[in-house]
Amino acid sequence: MDAQEAHKILTSYKAGGWGYFLTPHTDQPLGVGMLYSNVRHPLFNPEDDLFDTVASAVLVLSHECDIDPDNDRPFNNMALVCPILPFENVINDFITAEGMSSERITSFLSDIAKGNISRVEYIPQFTPNFLPYGGIIYLNQICHTHVKCFELDGATPQATLTQQGLQVIDMKMTNHLLRPKSISLPSLY
Repeated sequence: MDAQEAHKILTSYKAGGWGYFLTPHTDQPLGVGMLYSNVRHPLFNPEDDLFDTVASAVLVLSHECDIDPDNDRPFNNMALVCPILPFENVINDFITAEGMSSERITSFLSDIAKGNISRVEYIPQFTPNFLPYGGIIYLNQICHTHVKCFELDGATPQATLTQQGLQVIDMKMTNHLLRPKSISLPSLY
């Protein structure tokens, strides 16, 4: 299965599409909900069990007041980001390489479209030159980068989540990061 076919399957499961998700307003201050291309961040390399530095598309998760360079205070120089995995890479590297049957791939894509996987969210295609099939954020891959990385050559704002898009991401993060543990923790009382 190639990315184009997988993308058709994914979008067929989303009633109404993702047209509400992104906006071209990129003239906002660096902060939560902005999508950038070519931002440097760490990425684990399983071949040598070390972290490499890569430049990729990211979704900014830190609130703008927490990373504003004009806000001169301690602990405002690092931003939380979630790398956006290009959809075609997800299909090629993670799904096809795993030897999944087309039925299982279709089921997986359906679950992504329906929001049934707490750690994964689809980011729709917005412009032809940026994530042509959209991308996937994997919430277990949240990392940090220095705010200066948004000023380096090539780092470019591409889109911003709409209020509705941010609400989807906020709900996804709340469900994924704050849901109760599956086992009970000991109590000291």
